[in-house]
Amino acid sequence: MTSMPKCGALHDAVGGWDWVQMMSLHCQSSIADERNFARRLRNLLQEMINAYDKKVEFIRELEVLSGIATTVKTAEFLNENLWKDDKRIRKLRNMNIDAGMKADQMENFCDDVCVCVVVIRLWLAGQINRAAIEVNDTIMARDQFLEELDSLGVRHVPSKMAEFLKEIQMRDKETVAKL
Repeated sequence: MTSMPKCGALHDAVGGWDWVQMMSLHCQSSIADERNFARRLRNLLQEMINAYDKKVEFIRELEVLSGIATTVKTAEFLNENLWKDDKRIRKLRNMNIDAGMKADQMENFCDDVCVCVVVIRLWLAGQINRAAIEVNDTIMARDQFLEELDSLGVRHVPSKMAEFLKEIQMRDKETVAKL
């Protein structure tokens, strides 16, 4: 249940349970983490490149002093390990590129989610407005019908008609309550 503390922290940061803002904040936090990881990886890569360059310089100096047997053996050993270091640096460069691409993908995903949420909210607002217009039109028609009945004077309204009007009125009240 590691997500519960995260949800609580997001709730506190957003100031409520607005899941869109919580998701946006979570995405921004994840993107920042990925960017931070890529930055640390880039720094590590630079340190490894600097150490590699120093090692190459040291090997060149040892090769100049090739008259001593231990110097030759050390230079051979370091040259053999040099290709391993080169391979590690290439792998680290690829990891750095992948971390940057992952952060970019997360950022694009978060942008897409935010756009989708805006579109959904606009669609829902349109649906609510259409439903409100329908309810309003129905209430207006009913009020007009009742006014017409009242203008006819006192007359006996059949019980079936009265029940029908009460039923429509109850449905309208329920619909308005839902909105």
